This record gives sequence, C-alpha cells and structure tokens, in this order.
Amino acid sequence: MIKLKKIHLPNGISQWCLLRGEAHNLLRINSANLEPYVVKTCSSDLFVDHDNLIILKAPPVKSFFKTNLVKLCGWTPADKEARGSGLLNKFGFKTSQILGIAIPINPFNSYRSLLFLHYIQDAVNLKEFLLDNPDAPGRLELLDKVAMQTNKMIRKGVSFRDFYFGNLLYKNDELIWIDTEVQYYCWRRSKPMESFLNKKDSMRARFLRTGGKDEEWERFFRIILGE
Repeated sequence: MIKLKKIHLPNGISQWCLLRGEAHNLLRINSANLEPYVVKTCSSDLFVDHDNLIILKAPPVKSFFKTNLVKLCGWTPADKEARGSGLLNKFGFKTSQILGIAIPINPFNSYRSLLFLHYIQDAVNLKEFLLDNPDAPGRLELLDKVAMQTNKMIRKGVSFRDFYFGNLLYKNDELIWIDTEVQYYCWRRSKPMESFLNKKDSMRARFLRTGGKDEEWERFFRIILGE
C-alpha cells in the first residue's frame, strides 16, 4: 500500500512523503508519537515511540544529486535496508521487522529516506555487552553463535556491508541483525568469503575494537571459515 503523507518529526522537520507498507503497519505508523533517540555510533537521526514499539531511522542528505538520483532508482538507504532484511529473513536470520518506507518528495528535504522499524524492547546491543562484560559466563558460546551465523550468511552468497558487533542485538537467546544493507552474490557465491579473507586484518582490528578479545579471535575466525 502506498499513500501520500506529511510526516512531522520531533526535531521540527516536516516533509511530504510517499509512504509504503502493509495497511496495518501504516495505521500503526499514523499513531506514532516519536521522540529523539540518541545512539552515539549511528550516522542516522533516530526517533522512537516506546509505547507503539516503533523506531524511525532518518539518514541525513550527503549529496543533493546522488540523493535524488537513488530515489528514482529505488536505491535509497531505506530501500536497501528493507531489501537486505527481507533477504536475511528468507535465509533464516532474524532482523527487526520493517514497518514502512517513506521517500521525501521535495528534492531539498533534509533526509534521504525514512525507515520505520519495529523497536525491539529490552534487546542488548552486542558491542556494548561484550565491552561491558569481558568475563561474562556464556560469552564464548555467544561469539560462536555470531560466527556460525556469519558462516551461514557467507555460504549463501551474502556479504554484510557493515559487519561488526554494534549491528547485532541479543534478546531471549536470539541474535537480531540490524542495519541490514547487504550484497547478494547469486552467481558468485564464493565472493563474500574471498572478500572476508582479503579484509582479515581489518576485520580482526574491528573485532578487537568492538568487544572481542585477542585470545577469542582465532576461534571466531575459524568458525566463520567453517573449520
């Protein structure tokens, strides 16, 4: 379902958008009472409605020309993340449910796109958990779980664009992937593994910077390789 809607944000920005999604989700979005939501490492502006469990992701415009070109191509950040989420769901990975996508009509708007997602209450950001709990019971098993899911993703021909622990939530013994811009190599299934191996050193540095420990890396890496 597609509808024309003027979306008012709590930072004072209002914009006419083409909003699309399933009818029951659009009704849920219509009743949203959003407030700013600050996450230090996120490049998008975030807004949340804790009561209706809605989070809105709004990436600011970087390039006027590129922003408006990708709108015509259906390649906005919201479109890419929604497609990635659908692909990961298809392959058995859990993501935050996409509620709706809003594309601003005015080419001079402040945001490239608006993505409405289900807000997962009481979920723990994996990066924060690992940094805050270096000796937590079950930590190694949790890292194994991430590595096994990553291995499965790579074997399916999927490369996760921004793979690091900050893009994973953990709740009720489940991993939930967020910021789901992915690249799918349907005919070149080996490409994601080649890319991962080529970036081994930078991946290790990111692993250590976002909560992993040096003594945990080799095991994590080998599980991703399927060894």
